[in-house]
Parts: sequence; C-alpha cells; structure tokens
Amino acid sequence: MKKYKTLVTIIATFLVTSLMWVSVYNYMYAGDENLRKIETAYNIIKNNFVLDYDKNFVKDFTIAAMVESLRDKYSAFYPKEYYEQLSNGIEGHYYGIGVTVSADTKTGKLIVNDVQKDTPAGRAGIEAGDTILKVGDTPVNADNYQKAVDMIRGDENGEGTKVGLTLLRGTTENQYTVSVAREKIISSTVEGEMLENGIAYIKIKKFDNETSNEFAQKLLDIGVDNVKYLILDLRDNGGGTIYSTRLIASMLLPKCVITQFKYKNGSSTDIKTTGKQVLTAPMCVLVNGGSASASEVLTSALRDNKRAIVIGEQTFGKGIAQVTIPFETENGKTVSALYLTYAHYLTPNGEDIHGKGLKPDIIVKTPEKYKNIEVSKWDRKEDTQFLKAMEKAKESIK
Repeated sequence: MKKYKTLVTIIATFLVTSLMWVSVYNYMYAGDENLRKIETAYNIIKNNFVLDYDKNFVKDFTIAAMVESLRDKYSAFYPKEYYEQLSNGIEGHYYGIGVTVSADTKTGKLIVNDVQKDTPAGRAGIEAGDTILKVGDTPVNADNYQKAVDMIRGDENGEGTKVGLTLLRGTTENQYTVSVAREKIISSTVEGEMLENGIAYIKIKKFDNETSNEFAQKLLDIGVDNVKYLILDLRDNGGGTIYSTRLIASMLLPKCVITQFKYKNGSSTDIKTTGKQVLTAPMCVLVNGGSASASEVLTSALRDNKRAIVIGEQTFGKGIAQVTIPFETENGKTVSALYLTYAHYLTPNGEDIHGKGLKPDIIVKTPEKYKNIEVSKWDRKEDTQFLKAMEKAKESIK
C-alpha cells in the first residue's frame, strides 16, 4: 500500500505542478474542469499523505513526466543539474579548459577524447587519449564522471581560476601533473580553406549562437573577394539555432524568406535574411542523412532562392522547431527550462519536409566503405560527394 500511495502522490503532484506551470505561462487551459479535479486530488493528498518525500525531486520528476507524455523525442524538461548542458550547447561557449571527456565503462577510466585548439588544455600539453587520474586531490574515474566534469569546468565567476589535473599518458611512467587556468571556451563549429583556383570549402558542424561569427571570420580568413565558388558542407550537421542560421543565410543570400514558422494557433511568421549579403559567388551544398533541422532550413533557403545546387543524399527530415522556455531562476539567472516543440517550419517554396527530408538536385551515394563512418573521417580522395562538388565548381569557373 505504501508504494501505491507514493505513486499516487507523485502522479498527483505532477498534475498540480502542471497546473501551476499553466497558470504561470497563461496557457489556454485555465478553467478546465480536469484541472479543478487535479487540484482537488492534490489538496486531498497534501492534507492526508503521512510519508516524507523530496518536494524538489517530485517537482522535477513530474514536470519531466508531463513532457515525456507528449511522446515527442525533441521536447524535454531540463532541471537544474542538466540545464547548463543545454545552455552551453545553444550559446556555443562555456567556461573550462577546452577538453571533451568520456567515461570508459569497460576500464573504468576517465579519458580525454578531444582537446580543442588554442585552449588552456592544449597549451598545457594535454592530449587526446590521456587518462585523468585526479582533479585536484580527488581521484576520479568512470563512477564519478559528472563530479569530475563539474570540478574541471567553472562558470563566468571562475574565469581565470586554476584547476590541477593528474594525468596518465600510456604507461604509469608517463604520469604528469598540470595546473590549468579556466577561461571562456568558444566551441569550434566552422572549419574551411581555400582549395584551388578560387574554390573555397567551408564545413559547418552545427549551428550555435557563435557559429555565425565563426562563419563570418572564416570568410574573412579565406578572402571573400578571392572566392569564385563555394562548397558548403552541411553533412552530419544535426542543426541548432535559427538565430545563427538566419545570419549565415544573410551572408549568402539577398533579402528573401528563408523559412516560414507555423504555430499551433494557426498564425505564422516569415523568417527573412537581413539583406546584407557578402558572398555572391556561385555555390553548392553538400548534404546527407545526418543533415537535419537548421541544416535543412539553410539548404532549402539556398535551393529555393536559386542560390545553390544541392549534392549528396536525402536529408534527415526534421521540420519542427523547439524553443527554450525559462522555468526557474536564481539570482536573475535561468536554472531550469522547458525545451518544447512549438512550430512547424516550411521551406520558402512552402514544402513541409518533416519526416521526408530534402532530395538533392544531384544524388551521390555514400561510398560503401564509409557507410556508418562520420564524414570527417573520410579520405577526401575517396569522397565521391565532395569530388562531384569539385567537378561542378570547376565547370562553373571555366
């Protein structure tokens, strides 16, 4: 009976929390008879349930359950412990030392997966493959992975503070210790180069709030006036923010619509470029089944506005957008949030690609040997999609 009562308490508290949230955000369900029933049930439990429970846990659990019940894999509730991860992914920066760490469940070790260029970790000599043994004086391993990450990272108030790390490279004889100062780390999402005869190549890995600045800088580094043809690689780019997508589209397109957002109440919003185009050279876009969401917005905008041809494979087909709704704040900062699907988006030509994807103008299949392997790990000489793009580029600048 106790287990049953506890379950009832959780469910009832979940529903009343939903009621409170609805009230806060003025949603359309106010006055619903079902909510009055929920409130009555909650009051009965509140006044009669005799066991102790963690109210914060119940609150977070019930809100998460409410979102989970929508059966939408893109919507989620981020409580305090996880909101920072969402925020870092959107903002495109965090405070730390510039390493990506993973827990090896087989060996129990904490492994450095990647060291970002020009970061404190890189300057301190830390390398991918190193094992982290201690953070400060605290031994770390796969079992206390999250604690280790939290200790290595900081926040804006910790910029400049130092963290000591004891690491292992290869054998026990190669154990070493470093003291690394934390700083603001900009996630690297854009890479590119000038190839030959004015053919430029730029790859966007994802769209966060820093990506448009990175893209603009890359154009400057390459030299906009020197570009005769641009190959824009969006393969394996799962999307990101419409904010950065719009600004990048604005660098490549004249004033035009790049997508239309359609909301639950039937209204819609046209998302347009700024009209400040900086690159007018002809171009193509490389896509594959990993190109989704914001990647599909940019690709369809370039295609429908007759700015670029599309090469590769059918895209993923994510035609819905999410919004971050702040839920709780502490000292003026958001500490938890709802990440909610709130709009469908259409291409400039009015096509709904959700569940279907975009069909390239020129279909080039992934080479058999590279199936299930990230594009970044392909040998460019065997990358048939890239080679087709180069062929089109050379035809264009003859």
